[in-house]
Amino acid sequence: MQQVECLRRLFKQGAESGKHCPWVAAGLPVALALLLSLPVPPLAADEGVLGSAEFASEAGESRAPEPAPRAAKPSAEPIEQQVKPRAAQDKPFEILGQSIAPGSREPVTWPVSINSIQFQVPVVVAHGGRQGPVMCITAALHGDELNGIEIARQVIYGLEPDTLAGTLVVVPIVNMEGFMKQERYMADRRDLNRFFPGDPKGVTPARYAHGLFQRVILKCDALIDLHTGSYYRTNLPQLRADLTDERVARMVSLFGGMTVLHSQGSRGMLRNAAVEEGIPAVTMEIGGPLSLEPEAVEYGVKAIKTFFGELGMTRSFRFWSTPQPVFYESEWVLADHSGILLAEVELGEKVLEGEVIAQVINPVTNSSQQVLAPYSGTVLGMAVNQFVSPGYVIFRIGKQRTEDEMRAEALRDSQAEDSTDRALDRLVDSEEELP
Repeated sequence: MQQVECLRRLFKQGAESGKHCPWVAAGLPVALALLLSLPVPPLAADEGVLGSAEFASEAGESRAPEPAPRAAKPSAEPIEQQVKPRAAQDKPFEILGQSIAPGSREPVTWPVSINSIQFQVPVVVAHGGRQGPVMCITAALHGDELNGIEIARQVIYGLEPDTLAGTLVVVPIVNMEGFMKQERYMADRRDLNRFFPGDPKGVTPARYAHGLFQRVILKCDALIDLHTGSYYRTNLPQLRADLTDERVARMVSLFGGMTVLHSQGSRGMLRNAAVEEGIPAVTMEIGGPLSLEPEAVEYGVKAIKTFFGELGMTRSFRFWSTPQPVFYESEWVLADHSGILLAEVELGEKVLEGEVIAQVINPVTNSSQQVLAPYSGTVLGMAVNQFVSPGYVIFRIGKQRTEDEMRAEALRDSQAEDSTDRALDRLVDSEEELP
């Protein structure tokens, strides 16, 4: 029991609280391993979790099956109109078989079974003392994305349930398998964020996604999905969202001055599946993988507090006085040569067409190749300095154009062949496989 209490303090209060627990010195994954070793109640057959049945897809399949067309939920009122700050909450919030009383914050668990191995995924719920929307925050769909875990912790434990208008449901570590191994993907090497809304008879990540989506996501009115860059790349703090959806665009506008990148995402992504069900959702990209970056975390927490304040769920925060930068277009910059990458610009920096933004140096011949900005824009994502090969994505540059300008250009280019970056987008079929 002493170990369990230490672990609870670790998540509530941060790493500093673990100094009194000698076994925590080995790291958070070890601590969570002990949590996962605790007894788990038997699972009902219809809970939508993973079982030992045969996979519906071939072992080599890495993509979710094409989902059957589903009718979207009826359009609900904007989430900011659901807040009723004068009305007291009089009913408990029911989730995962547990009841959370108004004005309280409680940890609950989502029981999961993978091939007869049972464990618990932690979920923390703050059920406000006042009526309002049900918000959801998910983090670590990719197990190496640590910044989101800390943002989620600071947000859920930084508010007062008594004065909260609405309910906040936080799943700080969705991909527990990947997190325990400090790896991006699940144990079968598949990307969990390509299998939503899931399939109870599909491959392992499809079953996992189905359980989370049915038992947690569908209970919520809006979703913030926290991510970082992938594989030695880092991202400027930004929201990625489908701005053609009016409810999503309205949600995005409430985050203060945080940079926004218009992105329709890819099939099987959590936020896409949520939007299809009538739940407005955004992806928040913060920093890079496998590291905890305090400044990036602080920025993400500030943005979410601003969002809650603008909704009226919490006391209003006014962190930003500058307009919100919105990018309706971005393009990739690829390496043309092999060598050591040495960037000469930083995240968020504005660059001009033809400007030198990096050098690629051959460590054997000492020859150097300049990387030039192919267009003017803002650096939204970039690779860390490392060895690169031709074709490696090293920068993502956003072009700050209006939606009207983009539509006009699309009409002019409608008969033209796809550009190189669009072909690349199709090849990776992802906004997260690359920065």
